[in-house]
Amino acid sequence: MASELQLSESILTFKLHVNSVSNNVSALLKTLKTVEAPSDPTQGLSSDLETFHYSLVVLSYHLLADDRRYEDWCDVSRITALLKSAEQCFDRLHTLLLKRSEFYSVYKHLQASRLGGEIKHLRLRLKIYTTALSNPILLSAV
Repeated sequence: MASELQLSESILTFKLHVNSVSNNVSALLKTLKTVEAPSDPTQGLSSDLETFHYSLVVLSYHLLADDRRYEDWCDVSRITALLKSAEQCFDRLHTLLLKRSEFYSVYKHLQASRLGGEIKHLRLRLKIYTTALSNPILLSAV
């Protein structure tokens, strides 16, 4: 009984983080529509975010549907920790994109403030998160 209660608490926490991360991704996608330019370091970030979000939706669907195939490959508490880290990453990306002056393009802002490297690092983290969310799905299919 105690383990079932603990599992339901971890699932509830997981649901909250899924909703929060989904909201962050939506906000970032809206922001990117207004700032993304062909020569911008953020080019392609929208598709990376959409891929991450798709992986999150598929995995969360199976976990919340109580699909037993995922129990061996997926620890909900670790996925929740990953989502907390992703939230921080998305908050930082959002901050970087919004802090630019209205007179600067994002490219000029990132170049002037030397934040291009940080954007690249945050994109690398996003790809790692996407891979981590995709692996349980791929492994359960084997």
